[in-house]
Amino acid sequence: LEQTNEHGFPTPEESEAVYDIEDQIDRLAGNDNIPAGIVTTDGAANWHFYSRDAEAFAQACRTLLTQNNRVCDIKISEDAEWSFYQEF
Repeated sequence: LEQTNEHGFPTPEESEAVYDIEDQIDRLAGNDNIPAGIVTTDGAANWHFYSRDAEAFAQACRTLLTQNNRVCDIKISEDAEWSFYQEF
């Protein structure tokens, strides 16, 4: 996040920008990428997805975020049992 309050959450202006990016990611996700949650904390917005082709989806997300002048750190983890989703 580029603009946060004293608690690490986005300012109202930043929230609008993040919502716009979230909408773009949702359109990009299509049917092969299932959103599992969004966690916003400590100055970062973290989107979690289950994907049929994680590498391709990650690259598409990197491109989208770069086009929106955002820094991104994408991590891919195997979770066949959906434990993140079930436990979170």
